[in-house]
Formats: sequence, structure tokens, C-alpha cells
Amino acid sequence: GDGFNVTFGTAIPLAGGKLRGSLGWLRAETNENSNQKWGKMHRWIAAVGYDVALSKRTTVYAGVSYMHDSYTYTYTPHGRYFASLPDAWEVGSAIGVRHSF
Repeated sequence: GDGFNVTFGTAIPLAGGKLRGSLGWLRAETNENSNQKWGKMHRWIAAVGYDVALSKRTTVYAGVSYMHDSYTYTYTPHGRYFASLPDAWEVGSAIGVRHSF
């Protein structure tokens, strides 16, 4: 199969820390000629977070992310079958302390 993705990200100083964000898009395809299968997927990913240094070696951070997938699948052994699978999505979050030794 083949595909590609594009991701953009930024970090902006804000209130003594950094506001971080990213946005990405992925497109992937698969083609299995022996079984005449073909599939396509699109994925959007967005994330935003904030981190602030408590000291020279310790940082606290928090962030949330969202991912949305959409799928299309075709199977043609003795004719044509087409399926558009239900979209999938996921929301994630993280909070923590990072300390460098």
C-alpha cells in the first residue's frame, strides 16, 4: 500500500510556560492484488497542551488530543462489494511531571 501524512505544530510562550499545538492528516491505501482487496483510510489528529517549568530540571505538563478515522473497503472476488465502515474517533489526555537527572 501507500500513503502520506502532513503534520504542523507550534509552541507559543504564554504565562511563563509554553502553549503547544499540532494538527495532522494521514491518508493510507492498501491493495492486495491476489485477493482483489482494496482499502483506504483518512485520519485527522489535533492536540493541544501546556507545559511550565517549576525549576531548571522539573516541568509540569497537561494536554488533550483528538483523533478521527474514516475507512473505505472494497472486496471483489466474484463481483463488487463496497463497504464504508463506521468512523472511529478517540480522545486522549495526559498530565504529569517531567524531571531530568
